[in-house]
Amino acid sequence: MAIEDNVNGKLKLDYNLFYQTSSTDTLFVSFPSFTSYLYSNFSSYSITSRNDFNSLTGNPNFVDLLGLDFSLQSNSKAIDSGANINIADDFNGNLRPMHKGYDIGAFEFSESLSINRNEYIKSIRVYPNPSSDSFRFSFNEKKQNLNIILYNEIGQKIFSIENYSTEKAITTKHIINGIYWIILKENSKIIARSKLLIQK
Repeated sequence: MAIEDNVNGKLKLDYNLFYQTSSTDTLFVSFPSFTSYLYSNFSSYSITSRNDFNSLTGNPNFVDLLGLDFSLQSNSKAIDSGANINIADDFNGNLRPMHKGYDIGAFEFSESLSINRNEYIKSIRVYPNPSSDSFRFSFNEKKQNLNIILYNEIGQKIFSIENYSTEKAITTKHIINGIYWIILKENSKIIARSKLLIQK
């Protein structure tokens, strides 16, 4: 990585994950002074450049680096180490964040779903969609005590409902037109997510 000298105040780098295969590899070079820092000197680089105070070093543990699969394995340091930059979903369309925090990189880590949970999620339908004043969920069975969260496209929470019964309609009269994410949780676990178009 190369950065021009005296760029403080013009450039902000943070919440990144840096990895070199050797501690003696060059991490950072400042031009035109050619001041360089090794991977092992990450803290010196951060203090001098005034960047990356919340960044980490370590192997990101991609699923398949050679195969260009940059999704994360469960032991990746990138999980829950990122920042909220108002991007609601990852490159695969998965909601961000999936767990306690945002992940570093293009893909949010999500635990593998069992066959039963996949079938359960597929059995959920949001209707009417588009919605003008309210919407409901259609399940293959009645569900009680669900938690519902509605986010807008830039990841801002619009509202949440606790202890929701699937027999009730949810009003959207007070919400402006747009595309939204609906998240359903059961016992704090995400069991379904869907996009909803509100159009009046």
